[in-house]
Amino acid sequence: MNKNKRSILVIVSLIMLMGMFGNIFITYGVDKQTEITTTEYIATISDVEIIDTVRYPYIKIYTNEYANSWVIPSLIVENVKITEKMKKGNQIAVRVENKNVQFINQTNFVEIVSLYQNNEVIFSLEDYNKFKGIGMVGARLGMICCGVICVCIIISYYSTLKKSKSKKQNKAG
Repeated sequence: MNKNKRSILVIVSLIMLMGMFGNIFITYGVDKQTEITTTEYIATISDVEIIDTVRYPYIKIYTNEYANSWVIPSLIVENVKITEKMKKGNQIAVRVENKNVQFINQTNFVEIVSLYQNNEVIFSLEDYNKFKGIGMVGARLGMICCGVICVCIIISYYSTLKKSKSKKQNKAG
């Protein structure tokens, strides 16, 4: 491989490596929600809709108090029995990540991180964190593998560069 192609490969690897570090930083707190990083809302159910996509089913809860729907993520839906418990007119308490509070009544839906109905836990923050963490395993492993490959490419390039410089110095000397 000529020098220009190797240089381009290293630059692309560096950009990908920076992107992966950014992605790891952004996704770090996804499965670490607490009462401090979330806000609780109380509402009355007006309707419950099960969206049964081929791969990722999820549930939308509509309430009397808010224009948007509350969405239960697919990882929770797959692992927790929810639908039988959700009835029109029941009062619920949901938690939303603080970063999403600004979108309440501004978007079609907001993902919830815990759900309580009549003081009964439907799914807790601990459940959310557990299932979200399981869902992130593949993405995190993929980022680590790509990062290792990028580092290997960069190290290989610099070791080749160092060898070629030492050969030039030996010929000159």
